[in-house]
Amino acid sequence: MLSQPTALTAAGKFVYDCNAACGGTLTDCEKKQACSKAKKLNNAIKKKRANNQALKIPSKQYPAARAAGDAGAASFRAACKATLKNAAHGEKGAKVDGMSSKFMHECAHKQWKKNKAADRDNFKGFQADHIHEIQLGGAPGPNTNLQFMTSRVNGSFGGRMKVIPSNATGVTSKNCC
Repeated sequence: MLSQPTALTAAGKFVYDCNAACGGTLTDCEKKQACSKAKKLNNAIKKKRANNQALKIPSKQYPAARAAGDAGAASFRAACKATLKNAAHGEKGAKVDGMSSKFMHECAHKQWKKNKAADRDNFKGFQADHIHEIQLGGAPGPNTNLQFMTSRVNGSFGGRMKVIPSNATGVTSKNCC
């Protein structure tokens, strides 16, 4: 993976560069997910700043918050799997079409729908992402702060958030949108 320097724009925004993420191999859909993630995360950061709250949680609190976040993600995934399993058998494809709000971007939902049924039912290739990152004080879940992203984008974006400076005013997605 190409490294991305920890720098802020003149406006104080932390940069997530899609040309550097994942060795510069993000697909167009993955770039759209990163762009959507940045926009949604900016809304959460803006609220924190408006309420004079610290951007990052104290490092001592992170392990417990991460464990709660992982449990929330597992609950979200299980609830989505149960929805698919228990969906009424009506119009062909209705149960998968009704899942679109569970994805960071509509292209990810379309990609997931193309998977074989067994892979789709297990959300293979996708991870539950905390829209408002755990390390930035986001709720652990299970439903209000989670959406599916491809595993590559979620891992890359989440990894970048570990080094976001406390004085950042938001996130900008460079070469993504």
